[in-house]
Amino acid sequence: MDFSNDIILELLLRLPVKSVMRFKCVSPEWNDMISDAAFRKNYLSRHTKNAPTGFFYHHQAPKSSETGHNLYGPAKFINTTTNNVKTQEFQSLDYSQKFGHVIASSKGLLLLSKNPNSYHVFDPVSKKCIKLPKPLKKQLPRVSVGFISHEQERTNGHNVNVYSLSYKVVRIGLEFCSYKAKTWVVEPYSSKTSKWKKSKIVAPLGFNFGPELAAKVIGGVYHWWGWSASWIVAYNPDNNPKGRVKLIKSPRDMGVDECAYSGIEGTQNGCLQFYKVGASIQLWILKGKHEGGSYLDEDEDIVEVNRWTLAHRISFWEIGIKPCDVVDDFKIFPVPIAISPWNPHIIFFQSPYKLMSYDRTDRKIEVFSTHKFETRADEFVPFEWPVWPCL
Repeated sequence: MDFSNDIILELLLRLPVKSVMRFKCVSPEWNDMISDAAFRKNYLSRHTKNAPTGFFYHHQAPKSSETGHNLYGPAKFINTTTNNVKTQEFQSLDYSQKFGHVIASSKGLLLLSKNPNSYHVFDPVSKKCIKLPKPLKKQLPRVSVGFISHEQERTNGHNVNVYSLSYKVVRIGLEFCSYKAKTWVVEPYSSKTSKWKKSKIVAPLGFNFGPELAAKVIGGVYHWWGWSASWIVAYNPDNNPKGRVKLIKSPRDMGVDECAYSGIEGTQNGCLQFYKVGASIQLWILKGKHEGGSYLDEDEDIVEVNRWTLAHRISFWEIGIKPCDVVDDFKIFPVPIAISPWNPHIIFFQSPYKLMSYDRTDRKIEVFSTHKFETRADEFVPFEWPVWPCL
């Protein structure tokens, strides 16, 4: 019995992605049909709503290693949704451990690293792993990394529009040990050229990076924490011929909360969100100087703290959360992990035996995990599990 292409297409769209990939071997026609960007879009429209979102994490090593990576063991995934998942910790990437630890993610790809001179880009759906060449500057006393990928379509030899994903890794470090410096070495790697390049960036003031291994990439711009979280360092590698960076004074020291933790995330309308968490949850917004503008579009090299606006504040007591620890008479409340990249109204938190989310629209706390995590809050890597291979 012969089936029409419409029936075959409908059957393929209902199958798990691993089965669909196997059918590419049936014939060149089937391979072209499945490889077509239109088929991928149709498949995503049906299955993405069931894709789980959450965080990759590793256990902390008993003490920091000489490479600066304070992680060990295979990557684990903790799910923050309930979409077709039988267990919260449902993916263990034991096979990826030989390539390194998960330090960043972008559009379904993971950046793995064993040390500051070794990087792999990994697709958890296809299990394909690409080893990047060694960076040009191997001996840097301190290195921070940024990772971003871009979706694109191209026409193959059969005149079929196919989907592809390009990515870029940016390393920033100091050539010499220094507490603060204005000039830093920057090395971008592009999958389009398969090469590293080397240049320098210059800041208006001397700065040093915080302890995080990876940058927060917002709107194509790499954001790193300055030491003690007083400054946010913003760098755009694609539109920056002079190698300038923007220093943004954070509102971390505004207010009276003791033992406060902080983090950043972008918004859909080009603003920067800053959260500060101590005995209360505070959310600050950085907008452009002009209506509809972005803080990134302006020529100023230093953004002063008075540009921030307090958008939300609530104490943990008001939402029924008690201190989870007391250190030197200071009450320690849950520590923030991140503002949700999928819903800017949600902040994720970690306490010794719980992971929870706070939705500021209805001011409610929801617990989604209740076992102990030997992981620092800044080492959780947000990830939306892809339903289609990226590599």
